[in-house]
Formats: sequence, C-alpha cells, structure tokens
Amino acid sequence: MPTPPAVDVVDALPLSPRATRQAVRAMATFVVRNGGFATAVIERVGSHGARIVLIGVNGTWGDQVLPSVAAAQRICRLAGVDVAQPWSQELAARMGD
Repeated sequence: MPTPPAVDVVDALPLSPRATRQAVRAMATFVVRNGGFATAVIERVGSHGARIVLIGVNGTWGDQVLPSVAAAQRICRLAGVDVAQPWSQELAARMGD
C-alpha cells in the first residue's frame, strides 16, 4: 500500500490567476456593499474544500467555497479581510436574519 503524501496535494495547488481575481473581486464587492468592512470565518468542507463565511458590519453575510483552506486564507489576505478563528458569540450575533 502506498504511503500518503506528507503535504495535502490539494492545498499545495494554487487557484488559477483568473479564479483568484474572481474570488478577490467578489469578496471586495461584498465588503463595499455591506458597510466597508467584513470579517471572515474559514470552515473546512469535505476532505479538502473550504467555505469562507463573510459577515459585514451591517449584519449581512455571504459565503464562497474554495478548493482548500490554503486557497481561502490566501483570498482573504489578498482582499484585506480579517479572519476570525473560531466563531465568536459577538460575530454570530452580528449576523442578520
């Protein structure tokens, strides 16, 4: 039986430049439309994927799904969005209905 790789192969693969631009643009648009500031929480989805939940200062929330946690962290960094770890009561309370 082969030995599994030491590094998660999916996390090691970057998003294409186009996919990166689209994800950053979508996040930046969300921030502008929802009070000029947002906080992100990154959650693992499945074996490799990641979900970014964005919460704007006005309580609006949205999400993006990316192929890896590393990709999600990179998109948040490029968009200038702070990442909260883990969910806090304050952050959850800020979310609108």
